[in-house]
Amino acid sequence: MERLEIIDLRDNLPSDAIDLLKKKLRKKTNTEGFWFITDYEPTECYQHLINKEYLFQIYMVAENEFRVFVGSRYY
Repeated sequence: MERLEIIDLRDNLPSDAIDLLKKKLRKKTNTEGFWFITDYEPTECYQHLINKEYLFQIYMVAENEFRVFVGSRYY
């Protein structure tokens, strides 16, 4: 069974989190998925994923923990 990469962004500023997400997406193939975790709702990250046409699912684990699964692109 393949393990998905987890990117923990909780110690990063929101502006740094979006930059790290963009770097990860540039290295990712269309079939690779991964998780990222933040301690705030990463609306800027959501908007970037929507603009780039990635499928993603958000899980609010606690009041201050958001886990986002990023999957493939729409096409």
